[in-house]
Formats: sequence, structure tokens, C-alpha cells
Amino acid sequence: MNSEVANMLIDKQLSRSREVLIKKAQEYATDGDRLYNFKAASGILGAIYNVIDYKSDEFDAIIGMQIKHFISMLDLIQNAKQGSANSEAVIDEKLGDFINYSILLMLKLKEQ
Repeated sequence: MNSEVANMLIDKQLSRSREVLIKKAQEYATDGDRLYNFKAASGILGAIYNVIDYKSDEFDAIIGMQIKHFISMLDLIQNAKQGSANSEAVIDEKLGDFINYSILLMLKLKEQ
């Protein structure tokens, strides 16, 4: 892939990620906190893990949700290796989700 095509695809993905993160913030952010759902999820995980004396936090919540997207990426790779074509829309969605959760993890790390 030449640099011009690569740069175009990178710009397109970053623009798409920005749009999705802004749109999802309207759905999921509470009281202006973009990381609210991960804080809430960590509380739920903490209650569940309390049974086995495991301390959950927001990092666990983000990574736990990102694992789902990682598995989707593995499925895309497996499809490609088996010669099945993944649609561009599915590739954009699945890899975009993983990128977006990486950005959310970055926000959480910087919030600390």
C-alpha cells in the first residue's frame, strides 16, 4: 500500500472514530463524565468480584469491554486467512470500535 492511500485511510478512520466517540458520548456520558459507564461498570464488577475477593476498577471495565472488540478483530483475521472477504463496513466498524476503546483507555490513564 502506498503512503497516499495509507494516509487517506488513516485520516478516514480518525475522522470516523471522532464522530463515533462524540455521538456515543451523548448516549453514555452522564453528568458530563465521558468515562461514567466504565466507573459504573467497575462498581458492578466490584460487587460481583467481591465474592472472590477481587478488586475491580475502571481499567478492568474498559479492558473487559475492549476484549469483545478484540475477539471481533480475531474473527476478521480468521475470515481473511480462510479466504472469506470481510466487508469494508464491517472492517471499519470492528477495528474502529477497538481503536475507540483504546482512546477511552488513554483518557482514563490520563485522568489518573
